[in-house]
Amino acid sequence: MEESLSCSMVVLQSLKKQWQNTPPNWVKGDPCGRKWEGIVCSGSHVTAIKLGGTNLAGSLSEDILSLSELQILDLSNNKGLGGPLPLEIGALKNLVNLTLHHCNFSGPIPESIGSLHKLTNLFLSSNNFTGSIPHSIGNLRNLVWLDLSENQLHGP
Repeated sequence: MEESLSCSMVVLQSLKKQWQNTPPNWVKGDPCGRKWEGIVCSGSHVTAIKLGGTNLAGSLSEDILSLSELQILDLSNNKGLGGPLPLEIGALKNLVNLTLHHCNFSGPIPESIGSLHKLTNLFLSSNNFTGSIPHSIGNLRNLVWLDLSENQLHGP
């Protein structure tokens, strides 16, 4: 348990350094025990990051991939968040909801997104994604909502 606690702390501290405008209570200490704003935990595992509309700025680093129990990632409505998605975003095997609409993410949608077999909601609209829609999205058998609109994507 101590190892996962440490991992969550390290990952969230890393995100805090990479992002501007994080919530004011994101200070030292355990993000699960101190109940950081926008962070939901089960025990010592981060299961949700809900920071939609909080004016975050920066990028989404590969560090997030270490949060193996993450089920919800909602960074929507943060126009200051941009850059590419981590290539191995599909490593977040427990992700059910990926909500990144109305941000400034760019580049291709990683093919690994098709490995998120528990995903039910995928909202990537109103960004700057380019290229082909990954064929692997067809692997998402539990998908209920898919919104890729208002990007520069092409293909079936």
